[in-house]
Amino acid sequence: MEDLRTLGKLITDSIQLIDDSCTRRGVTFPKLEDPTTGLNDSAYDDLEVKQAVTNIVAAAAHITAIVRLPSDTLQSHGLKNHVSSAMGVLVRGHIVEILKPYGREGLHIDEIARQSDIDKNKLARILRLLATEHILTEVKSDVFALNRVSVTIDTGKSIDEIRAKPDEKYIGSSGTAAILDHITHHSQKSSAYISETLLDPKTAHSTEAGATPFNRSFQTDLTFWEWLELPENKHELRLFSMAMRGASKLFPSDAILKGFDFDTLPSGSVVVDVAGGVGSQTMILARAHPQLKYVIQDRAALAGEMQEFWKAEYADGLTGGKVSFQAIDIFSEQPIKDASVFFMRMILHDWSDTKCITILKHLRAAAQPSTKLLILEVLLAYAVPSASSDAKGLEAATTPPAPLLLNAGHGGVLPHFYDLTMMIGMNGAQERTLDHFNALLAASGWKIESVHKQPYYVNGHSQIVAVPV
Repeated sequence: MEDLRTLGKLITDSIQLIDDSCTRRGVTFPKLEDPTTGLNDSAYDDLEVKQAVTNIVAAAAHITAIVRLPSDTLQSHGLKNHVSSAMGVLVRGHIVEILKPYGREGLHIDEIARQSDIDKNKLARILRLLATEHILTEVKSDVFALNRVSVTIDTGKSIDEIRAKPDEKYIGSSGTAAILDHITHHSQKSSAYISETLLDPKTAHSTEAGATPFNRSFQTDLTFWEWLELPENKHELRLFSMAMRGASKLFPSDAILKGFDFDTLPSGSVVVDVAGGVGSQTMILARAHPQLKYVIQDRAALAGEMQEFWKAEYADGLTGGKVSFQAIDIFSEQPIKDASVFFMRMILHDWSDTKCITILKHLRAAAQPSTKLLILEVLLAYAVPSASSDAKGLEAATTPPAPLLLNAGHGGVLPHFYDLTMMIGMNGAQERTLDHFNALLAASGWKIESVHKQPYYVNGHSQIVAVPV
């Protein structure tokens, strides 16, 4: 019972901290039932509130695991696929846009079914499950309304606008609905084939690109990227692109500035954004440190997009040769030999260990003794102490209070979901622990100098700083 009491106190103490913070700052913590507060995140501007919220989520789930009958816990988790499927109906059935005009009063299932052209009985059961999971509100029998959770899926378009131009549903939106559409379609269907893929002798230990759960689910031998580029999958490619843009907004955009001190570099030092796309991360750096020179490296096909992006967002960065684009193949020799910094953001998680080592070895061969390598990735945390627990840069603030798991349990579960999402779509792609990164770097001629890890209550990218061995 001691753990239960400790966890219960952690919840009540955290609630008091949230209340005190909101009172001190003159803000109101949003109500679940009020859809008008869905985008009001001012209460979370205080990092102590974010920590308290994560502690509450972790402790509540921990308490549930302790007190609930194990058979009920197993059934509940095993049947969660129905929640994902129900959210797919919510998004692709345009239910959010149908409900939005009716606010907290909600709309009767008869009218929701008529406007969505979905069977009334089946739709009512789906919406009631979502209300049971607090994703919708059942205002009264068979009357459903959005709450602050589901309203964030709103695209800002009317149901008539969506039906007139369905391919443009997510254009101009936050991207949250596109993310959920992708998760409940590609990810969920592919995830259903994890066990078959891992237990089939033909694919259990395969590193072939076409031997993933995605391939089984969508009955294709193509890689996920090749499949997206098929002419008949034009809509899928558009959806994925919008989902990824939306996902990028969920992480703090300035993680590149939270770690290595770029002010320590002499003016004119060369910073290389390896596989940097159009250079969105470089733009953050160039605004903060205009005294440096930047090279964005990626496929040649992106050169035009890079120029358009910079001309629209930060044209001054293109003047005087401060920022340039260079076409490269990351699996071939690195052409820049005088870089002060190489950095990669969310690149290594797309590749297997073997491919990562190849990339890192090419960077090591081009590095000077003083070159720094910055890696920005989601770091998976162990549930228990590990070899990396005392690594330089891992402050005490990153550790949840006992008896919570060291990865914050349910409060820190999202990175583990991201990891399996990588697994189902691309063979070898994965999120990694710090110990795993340490092994990759050691195998490619680098060693970790410092780690700037996001606190456990911030869902974001951590920064690893490595130096040549």
